Amino acid sequence: MGARILAVADAFEALTADRSYRARMTPADAAALIEAWSGIQFDPAVVVALKENLDELVRVGESGTADRALLDAPPGDADRLASAMDVGGFGDALHQSIEAPPVKAIEPGPRTPPVAGALVRDTYGAQREVYALYEIARTLGSTLRLNEVLDLVVSRIAQLIPFRTCVVYLMLPGGAEMAARFASGANAAALRGRRVRVGEGITGWAAAHRSSRFSGNPDLEMGGAHLDSAGYGTVAAFPLCHGEEVLGVITLAYPKSGACSDDDVRVMEIISRLAAGAVHDGRLASVAAGGESLTDPLTHLPTERFLRQVFEQETLRSQQSGQPLAVVAMDLDDFGALNLRVGQETGDRFLVEVARVLRSHLRGPDIMVRLEGDAFAAILPGSGFAAAALLAERLQQAVDGYTLRTSPEAAPARSGLSVGISIYPLDGERLEDLLERAHLNRLRNKQARKAARASAPENVLPFKSPGRPA
Repeated sequence: MGARILAVADAFEALTADRSYRARMTPADAAALIEAWSGIQFDPAVVVALKENLDELVRVGESGTADRALLDAPPGDADRLASAMDVGGFGDALHQSIEAPPVKAIEPGPRTPPVAGALVRDTYGAQREVYALYEIARTLGSTLRLNEVLDLVVSRIAQLIPFRTCVVYLMLPGGAEMAARFASGANAAALRGRRVRVGEGITGWAAAHRSSRFSGNPDLEMGGAHLDSAGYGTVAAFPLCHGEEVLGVITLAYPKSGACSDDDVRVMEIISRLAAGAVHDGRLASVAAGGESLTDPLTHLPTERFLRQVFEQETLRSQQSGQPLAVVAMDLDDFGALNLRVGQETGDRFLVEVARVLRSHLRGPDIMVRLEGDAFAAILPGSGFAAAALLAERLQQAVDGYTLRTSPEAAPARSGLSVGISIYPLDGERLEDLLERAHLNRLRNKQARKAARASAPENVLPFKSPGRPA
């Protein structure tokens, strides 16, 4: 029963917390979603208990509510309330050594109110920290997929540390440059895919010296990303080291009113060691599975090989949930002509930026891969045709509106995006069939886009300006 309660509690906490791909849910919406999975994923009795006690749980969970109960309680009730809130039965064991002598009981008397509140905060904070670190260690030991590793690490950091932005950089082949593989919080979309040279800024310094780096000047980090640093305060970077090798860096940017505490440093050093081991193991597994072919070396997106490995798992989830699954095929319009006009180096950079733009519009569960050349594909779990079509429209608008200009004198690089959609199991049950149908629909979309551009009259004035002839 304990595991069933923890399953509901963990799901409720995850749904009511911010994620890189969605905003937090309200407690009522989160409870309703959990209730929809009652009897499938969660124990119905535990779900009923959650619904019946939701208001009380929210009230107790709000900042300061538990402390207020202690502060307002009569002296004789304070210890009883504190004991009741110590649901793990840890008491002060997390703050004292096991050999510490027992503390002599104090007769009820005048109290300093903040002391009681601080005791509850310390106890809750320590229990939460221990549980989060345990979850990281347990889960990282059971997965070799880098996306899962990074998602878990950042979500657990968010539970423990009040960052404004968190970015995980991984070292690129050659060891001279890192790429932002995962980002969460403010400006996450702009930071995904960002490249940082070793030694550059706070992140690069941490990698170069294999030690943590802190600065109260956020311009040293955000300036290189061309972001406004006005909302940021302290920036802290923690290297991911495995033996003598630096695998990457976790960089935390705090809000302007925040700072990196000693406790934050201690927690992050533990998480960094755990994450470094998981990243190292994940790369070894990639090599064992067939070299570096699971990740595209240019865009750092997964490859078609990776797509084939996860397709069976995603279709199984679709069958279990009764939800459809969309497959989206994409390619750039006239990319060959673009390459001839701007050169291969700029063309490659344009592909990297387009991959970043596309990825920034996907949800966390979505999987996007580079197939070959300028062709991409994505799997959208839980999405039918309507949802996939809306996403396709957003992707086309984003790519159509993107321009890469490497210098004021250089020709601008721009293109368009053609998209095709297929739905599992309506259009097929094998990945080959779904990709074939999506590619066919993509070709139709490309032809329709070309026809629309060809028939559009030149110098059209779509709106009449006041006081001027149309």
